[in-house]
Amino acid sequence: MVEAGLTIYYANPSSLPSLKPPPYSENESEFHLVVLGASTSKGTPYSGAQANTMKSDPRFKVPDDGSFNLLTPVQHWMKTWYKYSDVQVESVAEGGFSAEYAIGRYCETSRIKPDVIVLYSGHNEWQCYYSLNMMPPPRILDSLGKLKTGSLLLRKAFMRQAVPNDKEYRGEFFSRHEVPPYEVAYNKSRYLRHVERLVRHCKDEGIFLVIVIPESNYMIPPVRSIYKGPRQRMAEAERMFKRAMHEKHFEKDDEAARQILEDIRSFCSFAKLHFELGEIYYAHQQWQEAQDALRRAMDEDGMPDGIKSDYQSALKRVAKRHDIPYISMNRVIAKDMGITIPDNSCFVDQCHFRLPVYEALSRRIIKIFEAHDLIDAPTRSRELKISPPEYAGHLALPEEIVITAMLASVRWVVDVEVPAHFSRTRWTRLNSARKHMDLIEEAALSQYWTQFRYILDTDIADSRRTFREWVLGAEDS
Repeated sequence: MVEAGLTIYYANPSSLPSLKPPPYSENESEFHLVVLGASTSKGTPYSGAQANTMKSDPRFKVPDDGSFNLLTPVQHWMKTWYKYSDVQVESVAEGGFSAEYAIGRYCETSRIKPDVIVLYSGHNEWQCYYSLNMMPPPRILDSLGKLKTGSLLLRKAFMRQAVPNDKEYRGEFFSRHEVPPYEVAYNKSRYLRHVERLVRHCKDEGIFLVIVIPESNYMIPPVRSIYKGPRQRMAEAERMFKRAMHEKHFEKDDEAARQILEDIRSFCSFAKLHFELGEIYYAHQQWQEAQDALRRAMDEDGMPDGIKSDYQSALKRVAKRHDIPYISMNRVIAKDMGITIPDNSCFVDQCHFRLPVYEALSRRIIKIFEAHDLIDAPTRSRELKISPPEYAGHLALPEEIVITAMLASVRWVVDVEVPAHFSRTRWTRLNSARKHMDLIEEAALSQYWTQFRYILDTDIADSRRTFREWVLGAEDS
């Protein structure tokens, strides 16, 4: 009976309780928008730079419309091009939020019934719930996970280990800290079920919903490698991988490294293998091979800080099933911006957009509004853009604050994200952070950022030695 009940409960999204925000009050604005999600929806890192500048400089003020967020360009264009006088944007987003937390916060805090909700969520569905050093129950118990009751018991045992301040990974290159299969399945189910709750609420209340399918930076090294292959060849795979890293990073021989990596791929699979292959293909402009390898690296990451492709596909299916307009960020980047692979030209780190990407997404949202007669279409949507003076004046994002925001993102990566990686390979993640800094280095002239750059370069030098010792072995280093 319990097993049957749980099976029906998890298979049927309508079994979830409905969203019950406080009774909506009258919407007195011409247009009320809500954005739900995490840090990208919140406008990170730009909104954070605005807030920090306000603290340090009393003369700096954000607009009456509030700090920058995902819908700020939409709001700006509706007021300047479409001549709406009162467009309100409510940001229900916070760094690290999963879909569950963002939708729950909306239920707790929203008071005004919106005309439109835009959902952008999916990057935090792993690191929001799982600590870096959680150990799975013994594999001999995995068969219990095939039952809903057994899965529930094993999940409770596994999740009891979650430690919110567990910020540094202490395991090996091939991690034994694997999220077990039954928890992987539950995690995606939880994500989709809360999206379904939001869909049902919007239908019941007559709220127009737009789902944005997230994308991540393909050029960020994966956090965790889980070995998949013959167990008796695992040590051999690690030795070969180290040899490939020596060829790639120290001998600068991409072709030799590629051949070794392809040999490894013939008998096993793990995230870092596919990433290093993808980087080689990317460097030699073999775009399709690079995209396939880099996407696979993200999908096999054992503790991803981006969205996996099966979550993207499932979110698209939800939108299609309920006839909800959706926007694929992958298509925005590839088709609208002409960028073959989502990379550092789109992102300031692993998932946060550069400003042109926010603009490209907002143009898509405006088109959806026009297509569904939510707004009139008197202007030319494809020419919608925001000039530097508009960013500085209307949006309170002058160049110096944009630069500060991007540098702060690099600082966050170094302080928070890098410790989540295997200690001997953190050099590769620090290097990717330094590349972001190089793009804006000519503008980073303050004493603070000069000092940070010196500290970062010292860390890179130290971690390079650690990486080299790991690759070559202590006796050869």
